[in-house]
Amino acid sequence: MRNAIVNKGACSLVRTIILSLVFLNVGLSYAQDSLNVRLVGHCLTRDRAMDVVVQGDYAYVADYDSGLTIIDISEPEFPFIIGHYNVETFSMSVALNDTILFLPDMERNLLVLNIYNPSSPFEISRWDEHLGGLIFLKDDYIYFNSNEIVIIDASNPESLVTDGVCSGHESWSIFADNEYLYVTSCYFATGIFIINVSDPFYPYEIGSCLDDFDEWGDAKDVFVLDSYAYVASGNSSGLSEEFQIIDITNPAFPFIITYYSTYPAKGVYVKGHNAFLATNGGLRIIDISNPYSPYEVGYYQSDFYANSITITDSFAYVTAGNDGFYIFDISYFTGISESETKIPEKLVITAYPNPFNSSCTITLSCHSSRLSGRNPEGWVDVEIYDLRGNVVWRPPSSRHGGTLSPLSRGTDRSASEGQGVYIWTPDKSIASGIYLVRATTNDGRTTTKRIVYIR
Repeated sequence: MRNAIVNKGACSLVRTIILSLVFLNVGLSYAQDSLNVRLVGHCLTRDRAMDVVVQGDYAYVADYDSGLTIIDISEPEFPFIIGHYNVETFSMSVALNDTILFLPDMERNLLVLNIYNPSSPFEISRWDEHLGGLIFLKDDYIYFNSNEIVIIDASNPESLVTDGVCSGHESWSIFADNEYLYVTSCYFATGIFIINVSDPFYPYEIGSCLDDFDEWGDAKDVFVLDSYAYVASGNSSGLSEEFQIIDITNPAFPFIITYYSTYPAKGVYVKGHNAFLATNGGLRIIDISNPYSPYEVGYYQSDFYANSITITDSFAYVTAGNDGFYIFDISYFTGISESETKIPEKLVITAYPNPFNSSCTITLSCHSSRLSGRNPEGWVDVEIYDLRGNVVWRPPSSRHGGTLSPLSRGTDRSASEGQGVYIWTPDKSIASGIYLVRATTNDGRTTTKRIVYIR
């Protein structure tokens, strides 16, 4: 009998170790065909992920029929949906300025949302003078594509004002740099138009660099850095000259200096001496240190069709339509590791045991006097989510009927000053798997901890 108990315990331990290793390595995979790029995390969105901007711990995705989808990326290995905002028609682009987000509802309005609380965005105004839906935000101006380029003064988000219009330019993408707009051509040629917007009330085309339509298709995206414009273009026919580098030293007379053959591309982002391309063949990285002789230095081969890309210090964030949202580690190219980019958190979550199969003790530690036990108003919002973004548990104690609990006192146990202790005992409805403990301070800062439950 004793041997049976020992064997049962050993089997349970082995099972726990094996499942823990499996869970903890979800999302941390290399492609069968990749070079200097690592897939870190993936999250299916509510519809088709079209465009993305990233700020802090959140990615804001233009999610086509589903409008806006907000994804928590505080743990890049386990991104999950934290909030959303629906639109009447569909959205293909998004722009962000601190807590104000601009979301085109393609056949209705340009929506202005407050995203101070990413889990509950709300509308503060809308602009409905033109239909359209691709935007670029720089300083206090929105550049809006509506079969023409519309310049909108966004200095007061509650009341957007149209300043000027430049007609005759239907585009897939806009990039603003200094006093010029770089607008990709659309449908019958590939390349760019350059528009002078030094006077936002009287914009005018100053130059263009176009190639006749052929097997490549049209220009999809443009990124400008220093004296060059980098253009992603192409259709779905296969390999062709889909990446161009254009000399824009003289905006009145830009000219193509290089073509590079790769997969059809819809997104481009330049960082350092590398161009990162979101393509029909996954993520491709092109060394552009010599713009006359670019060459591929990395890739993540995939069959998803990427729509857009944005980059932070060590990660690339890619939208891929029905395939959702991807996070890639590109620290090989940036020279910055994840640990170097994270700011030390004043609010720390620890969990023990982890993995667990009965109860998990969650401790919040705060090293800020503003939020410690010395301040009775130092409250923190604690919730546990599954990987689909559903809240599965909140502490039983609450303030004003909500989820706020005093950081200086534990929900189930006493704690030292500046700490809060919570014990989560999942009920029978909770399945084995990975869960995320999320803590939000009263001034809006957040931190997340991954825990593993094994029944």
